[in-house]
Amino acid sequence: MASDFGYNEYLCDQLQDAGTITYRKMFGEYALAFSRADSD
Repeated sequence: MASDFGYNEYLCDQLQDAGTITYRKMFGEYALAFSRADSD
């Protein structure tokens, strides 16, 4: 199944409270990266 830009936007919106979510097109598909926000 091919990645869809709109679906990546949806995932980032759904996961935004978990930390910083970024995505990048790689090898014809999208890769998501997650960076958790530290809560001190």
